[in-house]
Amino acid sequence: MVRRELRLLAHQLSDAQLLSAWLCFDADGSGHLSAGEFGRMLRLGQRGARASPPRQEWGGGRGEEAAALAAGARIHARVEQLFPLGVGVYGDGPLQRAELEEWVRDGLQLREDEVAEGELRCVWEALEREGEGRVDERVLRGWLRRCGARRGSARHEWDHNVQRSLCAYMKSKQEAIERYERQAEELDLQLRRAAARHGSPHGSYDVSAESLRKAVASR
Repeated sequence: MVRRELRLLAHQLSDAQLLSAWLCFDADGSGHLSAGEFGRMLRLGQRGARASPPRQEWGGGRGEEAAALAAGARIHARVEQLFPLGVGVYGDGPLQRAELEEWVRDGLQLREDEVAEGELRCVWEALEREGEGRVDERVLRGWLRRCGARRGSARHEWDHNVQRSLCAYMKSKQEAIERYERQAEELDLQLRRAAARHGSPHGSYDVSAESLRKAVASR
């Protein structure tokens, strides 16, 4: 319909470009564009038309949508590599951009030469539609599943894989926070005891670099 109505030939709008655009706008993976998704597509087109002069044809080079699609396919492949059995661990919830980046870098261990920072930015922009600064995990799962559709993953297994990966990452992050809190409490107790031994009232202390170093070294 797009080619027919806009009179675009295949070399002006390739199948890959058309698929990339669809994946970016069909946020919930339903296979249909809702009124909100279609409206966003039109708004983006209007902003693009105002920002740049009209072109006679679609230029070459990979756009942001194609970059997001390519990065999504690599993220999809890594999830399958790390979680091949599809064990279901559930934990739906919103993700912020920093958490998405940490999951890709730390949870999936994808380096910048595998998924570049610019590609991660394209992934976030493809996912984060409403400007609220967060993305629901279900939207992320659906989008990544479509990026890796050519790999033939079963839908329920893929959902389990992403859920398992995200939950494992969030659990390790929470455990790290709790571990640091325990260490801070232990260090605070040691400093108070040291201050009390030196006659400080009520065990209060002023932390200097040297006292902190000694307290840590004594642990």
